[in-house]
Amino acid sequence: MARTQVNTQQIPLAGPTPGTYGPNYYPNLPLGAGSASLTLTAGDAVNNNYTPLVSGKTVLLAYNSHTTSTFTLTIHSVADATQRTGDVTNYAITALTWASFGPFTNTGWLQVSPAGITFDPTSSFLLFAAMQLP
Repeated sequence: MARTQVNTQQIPLAGPTPGTYGPNYYPNLPLGAGSASLTLTAGDAVNNNYTPLVSGKTVLLAYNSHTTSTFTLTIHSVADATQRTGDVTNYAITALTWASFGPFTNTGWLQVSPAGITFDPTSSFLLFAAMQLP
């Protein structure tokens, strides 16, 4: 079964042109309504999720939107040059709290299919935003 993609979002900073990061990180001014907002995607507890990976620049944010229950998240690693893995396994996110993971590098995290970071939430109450750092 196909994993559900969580689209990567860029921080609203700009260089010479909007969306292009330059040596000076200034936001495009004035910030328009909603231009600094995050889009959260509900976790897919059946098919699971993935997000594209830009090495050293991808951060995964998770929010538990349930008011009382704790849910868990597993982020899958891949074996590095010495065959070590470092899965984040059953990380508990309590009710109404955030967790952040990364930045991730290709080494140790880049899955082949689908290409990117793969993760398994236990509930659709876990909401995700994947951020690409400058």
